[in-house]
Amino acid sequence: NRDKCQVRYSYYNSENKYNKQGFSATLGQMQEKELYYMWNFNNIWAIDKNINDGFPYLNVNGKIKNRTLEGYGDEDDPYLIYDEEDLWTLVDGTYDLSLKSCYQLQNDIEITAEHWTPIGGNGRTVFNGIFDGNGYTISGVKLYNSDYQSQGLFGENSGTIKNVNVIANISGDENVGAICGHNTGIIENCGSAGAISSNLSNGRSGGIVGENINTGVIRGCYSTATISGQYSGGIVGYLYNNNSSTSATVSNCYARGN
Repeated sequence: NRDKCQVRYSYYNSENKYNKQGFSATLGQMQEKELYYMWNFNNIWAIDKNINDGFPYLNVNGKIKNRTLEGYGDEDDPYLIYDEEDLWTLVDGTYDLSLKSCYQLQNDIEITAEHWTPIGGNGRTVFNGIFDGNGYTISGVKLYNSDYQSQGLFGENSGTIKNVNVIANISGDENVGAICGHNTGIIENCGSAGAISSNLSNGRSGGIVGENINTGVIRGCYSTATISGQYSGGIVGYLYNNNSSTSATVSNCYARGN
């Protein structure tokens, strides 16, 4: 189904007029190894200024070992996330996000990527597990000039995200929030800071969630982030129900950003 085809973890020349799938970068940036966040330069890729005009090229060697998390993923023994590479396993397909698996943060994490890929959704499996930030902070969440519909630390959530603080700078299009772009699950006891904006005429941007619909619940959250966009709010940009049997809610939250 061509409508479901996705281009991920890829970059295009910022001067392109038509081919704009992935993240925008200058040609100079595309010749720098640091741009290619979580690309495997040990076993799959190589980069050399004297080869392939200085752009990455395939150089497969050795045995590729997938990173796995400590724990069993249940409530009594959740998957433990210690660092940035552990967090990335929720993005790269290592774990089935449709399952009610439990994940728990063990440290503050600073994301070094210039372009973060949201966890869940955007043409891939929506996050349906339980993510417990354990009171820690994930900082450095940056995202701009991308083709993702729902942007944030998480793209789309139908599970539970709780007890996590996020510092983000995101300039997106449709659904943009520091914690999650599009929510039909539960988000509780979370905080955010930074800057969140939506550039479309019908864009939704919020300090916690961009779009909260139907069964979406946001409670006990706060934000100090600066918010801008057509439909924008300190906690949620857009809240609505298109199903008479459900009710999206926001309770016991506050925002004190601009």
